[in-house]
Amino acid sequence: MVGARWIGMTLVTLVTLLTLLALLTLFGCSSAKKSAAVADASPFCPATVGDTAGAACVEGQKPCYPEYPCGFFNVTATCTCSGGTWGCTDVTGTQLASSSDTPNCPTVQNDAGACPASVMAASGNACGEVGQLCEYKPACDAGMFDQCECFPGTLPDGGLGPLFECSSPCAQ
Repeated sequence: MVGARWIGMTLVTLVTLLTLLALLTLFGCSSAKKSAAVADASPFCPATVGDTAGAACVEGQKPCYPEYPCGFFNVTATCTCSGGTWGCTDVTGTQLASSSDTPNCPTVQNDAGACPASVMAASGNACGEVGQLCEYKPACDAGMFDQCECFPGTLPDGGLGPLFECSSPCAQ
């Protein structure tokens, strides 16, 4: 009797497992794989322009602003997610679509004009050419200089044009 009872319980268990497997196959499981871009996408911004441009991203993700070196200075690229892929624009406005695209550095031309006399005189005011960099002695002893860089933006009079955006190691 014990043997017949054991065989009956084994059959019930086997039928139950097969039924669950069939239900999971019909309703819960799919052999379709997500695309590699979605699977590789990270909700975080990559650290460098090379890691960002052309990499997978999550649609609707906020822009990233990775820095890259230009001589003695770091400048900032702007990267946005579109169609599941990061696209970047370097500081000169050049589009960077893949990790093999090299970001450009601003060129200093004679028509950029001289740097204003102080950070106060530069900050938020018009400048000669996008990419122009000016350094000033900081108000604190941080071992670094205050920096003003010329970027496209809204001028104090409401018009659009290049203006200085300044940063200070004392404010960090």
